[in-house]
Amino acid sequence: MDDESRTATAHLLLDTEKFEDMAIDLSEFARWNYFEMEKAVKECFATLLNVTRDEDELVGNVLNRFERDCSNTPSENMVIKTTLAELIIRHPIEVKDQFARIKRELERFDIHKVGQDLTEFEKKDLSLRIGERLGLNGPLDNTRFDDKNQI
Repeated sequence: MDDESRTATAHLLLDTEKFEDMAIDLSEFARWNYFEMEKAVKECFATLLNVTRDEDELVGNVLNRFERDCSNTPSENMVIKTTLAELIIRHPIEVKDQFARIKRELERFDIHKVGQDLTEFEKKDLSLRIGERLGLNGPLDNTRFDDKNQI
């Protein structure tokens, strides 16, 4: 087996391992996996960051790319908006109006609205990420998790 074939086989095995590690989703509807969605937003942002000079346009394009996903479920909307808020903060981007709208959405979000869309771990992670973006020292105030599912 040549080096190229070995590399292709190694990538296939890694992809298979990632697939096997994914949580089983019993929903009858097609939807994003929590971490897949976060990764997709980061990849889209990185791609657009390299080709877009206007910062408002950059954020607008990311939101346009995920517009349908944001309207699917509250959980998809919040994963997208939280990830985008993290990226705006991490990069020296001045988009005060758009960031203010995203922040207001994060402030109004009730983690209980996601229902079974996210696992308890994902709910806790999202709540902590939102809390950090809002300057809280922990998860959102309206967050409670099942004791048996806590980490």
